[in-house]
Amino acid sequence: MKRLLTILALVAAIVYAGGISGRVVDAATGEPVANARVLAKSTNGDAGRAQTNERGVYRINDLEPGSYKVVAMARGYAAARYPRRVPVRGDQVTEGINFRLAKERQQLGAIAGRITDRRTGEPIKDAVIVAAKGRAQMKTRSDGRGNYLLRELKPGDYTVTAGARGYVKETYPRPVPVTAGNVTKDIDFALHRDRTALD
Repeated sequence: MKRLLTILALVAAIVYAGGISGRVVDAATGEPVANARVLAKSTNGDAGRAQTNERGVYRINDLEPGSYKVVAMARGYAAARYPRRVPVRGDQVTEGINFRLAKERQQLGAIAGRITDRRTGEPIKDAVIVAAKGRAQMKTRSDGRGNYLLRELKPGDYTVTAGARGYVKETYPRPVPVTAGNVTKDIDFALHRDRTALD
């Protein structure tokens, strides 16, 4: 008898379980996002999940009747939550729970410092500062006080060089680390006069 009741309970759960389905696309292009994960969350935590196919379509099955928060996420995209709780009824699939995912913007960093004359300590205006990482290079010039700021650098280690008319170009003695959302400060250069240029 006990076994029969257990079987009947399982059958009832299967019969009355519902689901949620929809599609996940790129917000900018409208193209489907494959392999996105979609989670349905109840008050007790995660209740079900599914993964989108090559057409961006997903379906979460075996959900108990109730209302759910639904979240979609994919590599390279910002996670998105459906704007309202999604109702699920027994033996029905709630369709049209669609998502438009926006590309996740990578936070960039910066390098700042000052360029001066090694002998006099005076600032050097219009010095050229270059930060290189692999084939990527970013370039800027120092202002009237010798200050510079290299913006929009992807996180990583950079080789930084500085040069100016009448001065010997120099490379910073060690790789300069850049972290997301931060400015690596005090990457200063005191340049030597180019004696060959004076002769």
